[in-house]
Amino acid sequence: MATSKSKYSLNEENVLKLITLYRHHEVLWNVKLSQYKNKDARNQAYKTISEEMNEPNFGPSDVPIKIKNLRTGYHQEKRKVEDSKKSASGANDVYKPKVFWFEALDIFLHPVVESRKTHSNLVIF
Repeated sequence: MATSKSKYSLNEENVLKLITLYRHHEVLWNVKLSQYKNKDARNQAYKTISEEMNEPNFGPSDVPIKIKNLRTGYHQEKRKVEDSKKSASGANDVYKPKVFWFEALDIFLHPVVESRKTHSNLVIF
């Protein structure tokens, strides 16, 4: 008996495939690229990714939604790691991300996230 999939439901293999395709389209995540703010270039990347995913009911408009969900989860996991480093008494106490796709995103997003951290310019007297 065939089961219907939710419009945004991807199995683990397809989530990793999406991450790989996302990584290859730097225009979607590399803020240092001149094309990063080019809406047409980004839309073309979404279209290409959806075609390469070759999943029913997963079109170009679904790609940015799924990427946003992955990035949100990624940042939540990063925050847990950072928070646990501040409060952990030893290396064994540092939080280790539990989502299977974390490392696949961290490989290329970590440098981008680290370079975009903001620092306060307030001077306290």
